[in-house]
Amino acid sequence: MSIKSPRSGRTGACIEKFFAEIGVPVDDPEASSRPATPEAIERVLAAAPKYGIEFIA
Repeated sequence: MSIKSPRSGRTGACIEKFFAEIGVPVDDPEASSRPATPEAIERVLAAAPKYGIEFIA
């Protein structure tokens, strides 16, 4: 998967806000990640346009 962001000059700040919005706190940062749920994928796809992020194949 590729991520395209037209806001290249502000990508760092935008991507941080994006991850803060879609992220889920974890109890153990050393634990392996869980598979993405359909709800998590919907949350990512819904938030992406607000930050100028486009997912391309």
